[in-house]
Amino acid sequence: MNTEQIKEMALAQGVEQGLEQGLEKGRKEATASAISKTVKMLKRMNQSNEQILQELKQDYSDEFSDKELEDFLK
Repeated sequence: MNTEQIKEMALAQGVEQGLEQGLEKGRKEATASAISKTVKMLKRMNQSNEQILQELKQDYSDEFSDKELEDFLK
């Protein structure tokens, strides 16, 4: 394997990692948007912040910390 091939492989791996990171960021942003819409809907339905937070923790605790979920209520 020559130097040019090694450079090409390294570049391809870097691009792949960048794509994976971008996709993950996009997924998290889409989920955050869905959570915000859900919170607004539940507030219109007169759910308390405690009830909403409980639902968020049940559904999203594997993706967001408790603090992050609490921030959606603000």
